[in-house]
Amino acid sequence: MSPAVVDDLVSDGARARQAGWTCYLWYSAEIERVLDGHLDGEIKKSEGIFIFSKRPLKPVDKRPTRANQRRRLELAGFRVLPIEKLDDSSNWLSELATLVGGAAVVRNWDDVKYFSDLARLLYLNFVGGIHMDVDISLGDMDLTQTYFHNDPDGEVPLMGSLLRDQSDPMIPKLRFLKRIRRRPLLTKEEYDGYMEALSALVEKGMLAAGMLNALIASRPNTTHLQDTIDEFRKAILKNKGLISGMALSRVMLFGKSRQGDVEQAMKWTVPPYLVRLDPDTDESNL
Repeated sequence: MSPAVVDDLVSDGARARQAGWTCYLWYSAEIERVLDGHLDGEIKKSEGIFIFSKRPLKPVDKRPTRANQRRRLELAGFRVLPIEKLDDSSNWLSELATLVGGAAVVRNWDDVKYFSDLARLLYLNFVGGIHMDVDISLGDMDLTQTYFHNDPDGEVPLMGSLLRDQSDPMIPKLRFLKRIRRRPLLTKEEYDGYMEALSALVEKGMLAAGMLNALIASRPNTTHLQDTIDEFRKAILKNKGLISGMALSRVMLFGKSRQGDVEQAMKWTVPPYLVRLDPDTDESNL
Protein backbone atom coordinates (compact mmCIF):
# COMPACT_ATOMS: atom_id res chain seq x y z
CA MET A 1 0.00 0.00 0.00
CA SER A 2 1.11 3.57 -0.56
CA PRO A 3 1.95 5.77 2.46
CA ALA A 4 -1.18 7.86 1.76
CA VAL A 5 -3.42 4.79 2.02
CA VAL A 6 -1.90 3.78 5.36
CA ASP A 7 -2.26 7.34 6.69
CA ASP A 8 -5.96 7.37 5.73
CA LEU A 9 -6.52 3.95 7.28
CA VAL A 10 -4.94 5.03 10.57
CA SER A 11 -6.95 8.27 10.62
CA ASP A 12 -10.26 6.63 9.71
CA GLY A 13 -9.56 3.74 12.06
CA ALA A 14 -9.09 6.12 15.00
CA ARG A 15 -12.48 7.71 14.30
CA ALA A 16 -14.16 4.34 13.89
CA ARG A 17 -12.77 2.92 17.14
CA GLN A 18 -13.80 6.02 19.09
CA ALA A 19 -17.35 5.31 17.91
CA GLY A 20 -17.12 1.67 19.02
CA TRP A 21 -16.28 -0.05 15.72
CA THR A 22 -13.69 -2.80 15.26
CA CYS A 23 -11.32 -2.32 12.29
CA TYR A 24 -9.89 -5.18 10.24
CA LEU A 25 -7.30 -5.51 7.52
CA TRP A 26 -7.61 -8.85 5.76
CA TYR A 27 -4.93 -10.38 3.53
CA SER A 28 -4.09 -13.77 2.01
CA ALA A 29 -1.17 -15.47 3.71
CA GLU A 30 -1.11 -18.19 1.04
CA ILE A 31 -0.93 -15.78 -1.90
CA GLU A 32 1.87 -13.96 -0.12
CA ARG A 33 3.68 -17.25 0.54
CA VAL A 34 3.67 -18.07 -3.18
CA LEU A 35 4.75 -14.56 -4.19
CA ASP A 36 7.45 -14.44 -1.51
CA GLY A 37 8.85 -17.76 -2.71
CA HIS A 38 9.01 -16.47 -6.28
CA LEU A 39 10.69 -13.25 -5.11
CA ASP A 40 13.30 -15.18 -3.14
CA GLY A 41 14.07 -17.19 -6.27
CA GLU A 42 14.47 -14.06 -8.40
CA ILE A 43 16.74 -12.46 -5.81
CA LYS A 44 18.89 -15.59 -5.69
CA LYS A 45 19.17 -15.61 -9.50
CA SER A 46 20.39 -12.00 -9.49
CA GLU A 47 23.15 -12.85 -7.00
CA GLY A 48 24.71 -15.67 -8.99
CA ILE A 49 27.92 -15.63 -11.05
CA PHE A 50 27.47 -14.41 -14.63
CA ILE A 51 30.30 -14.78 -17.15
CA PHE A 52 28.69 -14.99 -20.58
CA SER A 53 25.37 -13.28 -19.86
CA LYS A 54 24.21 -10.02 -18.35
CA ARG A 55 23.36 -10.04 -14.67
CA PRO A 56 19.58 -9.57 -14.23
CA LEU A 57 18.40 -6.66 -12.15
CA LYS A 58 17.81 -7.49 -8.51
CA PRO A 59 14.09 -7.17 -7.78
CA VAL A 60 12.92 -4.70 -5.17
CA ASP A 61 11.98 -6.42 -1.91
CA LYS A 62 9.03 -4.54 -0.41
CA ARG A 63 8.35 -7.07 2.33
CA PRO A 64 9.92 -4.92 5.06
CA THR A 65 7.61 -2.07 4.04
CA ARG A 66 4.63 -4.44 4.16
CA ALA A 67 5.61 -5.65 7.63
CA ASN A 68 6.10 -2.10 8.90
CA GLN A 69 2.74 -0.97 7.54
CA ARG A 70 0.91 -3.85 9.19
CA ARG A 71 2.72 -3.24 12.45
CA ARG A 72 1.64 0.40 12.29
CA LEU A 73 -1.99 -0.59 11.70
CA GLU A 74 -1.88 -3.12 14.55
CA LEU A 75 -0.49 -0.44 16.87
CA ALA A 76 -3.35 1.79 15.70
CA GLY A 77 -5.85 -0.87 16.83
CA PHE A 78 -6.52 -2.80 13.62
CA ARG A 79 -6.94 -6.55 13.66
CA VAL A 80 -4.73 -7.78 10.80
CA LEU A 81 -5.87 -11.28 9.82
CA PRO A 82 -5.30 -13.80 7.00
CA ILE A 83 -8.44 -14.63 5.01
CA GLU A 84 -7.42 -18.30 5.32
CA LYS A 85 -8.65 -18.04 8.93
CA LEU A 86 -12.12 -18.45 7.42
CA ASP A 87 -11.26 -21.70 5.59
CA ASP A 88 -13.06 -24.92 6.48
CA SER A 89 -11.78 -28.46 6.98
CA SER A 90 -11.63 -29.08 3.20
CA ASN A 91 -9.01 -26.32 2.82
CA TRP A 92 -10.72 -25.17 -0.38
CA LEU A 93 -9.92 -21.51 0.28
CA SER A 94 -6.21 -22.13 0.94
CA GLU A 95 -5.95 -24.30 -2.17
CA LEU A 96 -7.67 -21.60 -4.23
CA ALA A 97 -5.32 -18.97 -2.82
CA THR A 98 -2.33 -21.10 -3.87
CA LEU A 99 -3.62 -21.10 -7.47
CA VAL A 100 -4.21 -17.36 -7.33
CA GLY A 101 -0.68 -16.83 -6.04
CA GLY A 102 0.62 -18.74 -9.06
CA ALA A 103 -1.49 -16.53 -11.34
CA ALA A 104 -0.05 -13.43 -9.67
CA VAL A 105 3.49 -14.66 -10.34
CA VAL A 106 2.75 -14.52 -14.09
CA ARG A 107 0.91 -11.20 -13.63
CA ASN A 108 -2.60 -12.51 -14.15
CA TRP A 109 -4.13 -9.83 -11.94
CA ASP A 110 -7.73 -10.69 -12.87
CA ASP A 111 -7.61 -13.78 -10.67
CA VAL A 112 -6.28 -11.65 -7.79
CA LYS A 113 -9.16 -9.19 -8.21
CA TYR A 114 -11.70 -12.00 -8.36
CA PHE A 115 -10.23 -13.62 -5.25
CA SER A 116 -10.62 -10.26 -3.51
CA ASP A 117 -14.29 -10.25 -4.57
CA LEU A 118 -14.72 -13.59 -2.83
CA ALA A 119 -12.72 -12.60 0.24
CA ARG A 120 -14.88 -9.58 1.04
CA LEU A 121 -17.99 -11.76 0.94
CA LEU A 122 -16.37 -14.27 3.30
CA TYR A 123 -15.40 -11.77 5.98
CA LEU A 124 -18.64 -9.83 5.74
CA ASN A 125 -20.49 -13.10 6.26
CA PHE A 126 -18.22 -13.84 9.22
CA VAL A 127 -18.15 -10.52 11.11
CA GLY A 128 -20.56 -8.21 9.27
CA GLY A 129 -19.95 -4.48 8.99
CA ILE A 130 -18.78 -2.28 6.14
CA HIS A 131 -16.22 -3.24 3.51
CA MET A 132 -14.48 -0.36 1.74
CA ASP A 133 -11.68 -0.53 -0.79
CA VAL A 134 -8.60 1.26 0.48
CA ASP A 135 -9.08 4.17 -1.95
CA ILE A 136 -12.33 5.14 -0.19
CA SER A 137 -12.17 7.33 2.92
CA LEU A 138 -14.87 7.66 5.58
CA GLY A 139 -15.22 11.35 4.77
CA ASP A 140 -17.69 12.87 7.25
CA MET A 141 -19.77 9.71 7.73
CA ASP A 142 -21.50 9.66 11.14
CA LEU A 143 -20.03 6.59 12.80
CA THR A 144 -22.03 7.06 16.00
CA GLN A 145 -25.23 5.98 14.23
CA THR A 146 -26.48 2.43 13.96
CA TYR A 147 -27.10 1.55 10.32
CA PHE A 148 -29.63 -0.97 9.07
CA HIS A 149 -30.46 -2.75 5.83
CA ASN A 150 -33.07 -0.91 3.78
CA ASP A 151 -35.10 -4.00 2.84
CA PRO A 152 -37.60 -5.35 5.40
CA ASP A 153 -35.90 -8.77 5.60
CA GLY A 154 -32.42 -7.34 6.23
CA GLU A 155 -30.86 -9.32 3.39
CA VAL A 156 -29.95 -6.91 0.55
CA PRO A 157 -26.43 -5.52 1.14
CA LEU A 158 -25.86 -1.78 1.21
CA MET A 159 -23.57 -0.97 -1.69
CA GLY A 160 -23.78 2.13 -3.87
CA SER A 161 -20.17 2.78 -4.91
CA LEU A 162 -19.93 6.12 -6.71
CA LEU A 163 -16.67 6.45 -8.62
CA ARG A 164 -14.35 4.25 -10.61
CA ASP A 165 -11.51 6.81 -10.60
CA GLN A 166 -10.86 10.55 -10.62
CA SER A 167 -11.97 10.90 -14.24
CA ASP A 168 -15.55 10.11 -13.22
CA PRO A 169 -18.02 12.85 -14.26
CA MET A 170 -19.67 12.59 -10.85
CA ILE A 171 -16.66 14.12 -9.09
CA PRO A 172 -17.74 17.78 -9.60
CA LYS A 173 -21.16 16.94 -8.12
CA LEU A 174 -19.57 15.17 -5.16
CA ARG A 175 -17.23 18.09 -4.48
CA PHE A 176 -20.14 20.54 -4.77
CA LEU A 177 -22.11 18.58 -2.15
CA LYS A 178 -19.16 18.50 0.22
CA ARG A 179 -18.67 22.24 -0.18
CA ILE A 180 -22.34 23.22 0.14
CA ARG A 181 -22.91 21.11 3.27
CA ARG A 182 -20.66 23.48 5.20
CA ARG A 183 -22.94 26.42 4.46
CA PRO A 184 -25.45 27.37 7.21
CA LEU A 185 -27.84 28.99 4.70
CA LEU A 186 -28.50 28.35 1.01
CA THR A 187 -29.98 30.47 -1.73
CA LYS A 188 -32.81 29.03 -3.83
CA GLU A 189 -30.32 28.42 -6.65
CA GLU A 190 -27.87 26.67 -4.34
CA TYR A 191 -30.64 24.52 -2.84
CA ASP A 192 -31.82 23.47 -6.32
CA GLY A 193 -28.22 22.65 -7.25
CA TYR A 194 -27.80 20.64 -4.05
CA MET A 195 -30.94 18.58 -4.73
CA GLU A 196 -29.93 17.97 -8.36
CA ALA A 197 -26.44 16.79 -7.39
CA LEU A 198 -27.81 14.63 -4.56
CA SER A 199 -30.36 12.96 -6.85
CA ALA A 200 -27.71 12.28 -9.50
CA LEU A 201 -25.33 10.69 -6.98
CA VAL A 202 -28.03 8.52 -5.39
CA GLU A 203 -29.11 7.33 -8.85
CA LYS A 204 -25.49 6.54 -9.72
CA GLY A 205 -25.11 4.68 -6.44
CA MET A 206 -28.23 2.63 -7.18
CA LEU A 207 -27.09 1.71 -10.70
CA ALA A 208 -23.57 0.88 -9.48
CA ALA A 209 -24.92 -1.99 -7.36
CA GLY A 210 -24.80 -4.18 -10.46
CA MET A 211 -21.27 -3.17 -11.47
CA LEU A 212 -19.11 -2.07 -8.55
CA ASN A 213 -18.37 -3.74 -5.21
CA ALA A 214 -15.85 -1.34 -3.69
CA LEU A 215 -18.39 -0.60 -0.97
CA ILE A 216 -20.51 -3.34 0.66
CA ALA A 217 -22.18 -3.40 4.06
CA SER A 218 -24.19 -6.17 5.65
CA ARG A 219 -25.01 -7.84 8.91
CA PRO A 220 -23.25 -11.20 9.27
CA ASN A 221 -24.63 -14.59 8.25
CA THR A 222 -27.38 -13.40 5.93
CA THR A 223 -28.97 -15.90 3.56
CA HIS A 224 -28.03 -13.71 0.59
CA LEU A 225 -24.34 -13.59 1.52
CA GLN A 226 -24.23 -17.33 2.17
CA ASP A 227 -26.02 -18.05 -1.13
CA THR A 228 -23.58 -15.80 -3.00
CA ILE A 229 -20.57 -17.57 -1.47
CA ASP A 230 -22.09 -20.97 -2.34
CA GLU A 231 -22.74 -19.87 -5.93
CA PHE A 232 -19.22 -18.47 -6.15
CA ARG A 233 -17.77 -21.84 -5.17
CA LYS A 234 -20.01 -23.66 -7.68
CA ALA A 235 -18.96 -21.27 -10.46
CA ILE A 236 -15.28 -21.82 -9.66
CA LEU A 237 -15.73 -25.59 -10.03
CA LYS A 238 -17.84 -25.25 -13.19
CA ASN A 239 -15.50 -22.79 -14.91
CA LYS A 240 -12.32 -24.34 -13.49
CA GLY A 241 -11.27 -20.88 -12.44
CA LEU A 242 -12.34 -17.70 -10.71
CA ILE A 243 -15.07 -15.35 -11.90
CA SER A 244 -15.85 -11.74 -11.07
CA GLY A 245 -17.92 -11.40 -7.93
CA MET A 246 -20.16 -8.91 -9.70
CA ALA A 247 -21.32 -11.69 -12.01
CA LEU A 248 -23.28 -12.83 -8.95
CA SER A 249 -24.89 -9.47 -8.18
CA ARG A 250 -28.41 -10.89 -8.65
CA VAL A 251 -27.69 -13.50 -5.97
CA MET A 252 -26.65 -10.71 -3.60
CA LEU A 253 -29.92 -8.92 -4.37
CA PHE A 254 -32.32 -11.89 -4.33
CA GLY A 255 -30.55 -14.95 -2.97
CA LYS A 256 -30.19 -18.19 -4.92
CA SER A 257 -33.53 -17.68 -6.73
CA ARG A 258 -32.04 -14.64 -8.54
CA GLN A 259 -35.63 -13.52 -9.12
CA GLY A 260 -37.34 -10.32 -7.97
CA ASP A 261 -37.98 -6.65 -8.57
CA VAL A 262 -34.56 -5.42 -9.76
CA GLU A 263 -35.40 -1.71 -9.55
CA GLN A 264 -36.66 -2.01 -5.98
CA ALA A 265 -33.74 -4.17 -4.88
CA MET A 266 -31.21 -1.74 -6.32
CA LYS A 267 -32.89 1.11 -4.47
CA TRP A 268 -32.48 -0.89 -1.27
CA THR A 269 -28.71 -1.07 -1.88
CA VAL A 270 -28.21 2.71 -1.50
CA PRO A 271 -26.87 3.41 2.02
CA PRO A 272 -27.86 6.55 3.96
CA TYR A 273 -24.19 7.54 4.34
CA LEU A 274 -23.40 7.27 0.61
CA VAL A 275 -22.71 10.94 -0.15
CA ARG A 276 -20.79 11.45 3.09
CA LEU A 277 -18.04 9.03 2.10
CA ASP A 278 -15.00 10.27 0.23
CA PRO A 279 -14.24 8.14 -2.86
CA ASP A 280 -12.32 11.08 -4.35
CA THR A 281 -8.94 10.35 -2.71
CA ASP A 282 -5.34 10.53 -3.91
CA GLU A 283 -5.45 6.75 -4.44
CA SER A 284 -8.57 6.66 -6.60
CA ASN A 285 -6.64 6.44 -9.86
CA LEU A 286 -4.46 3.47 -8.89
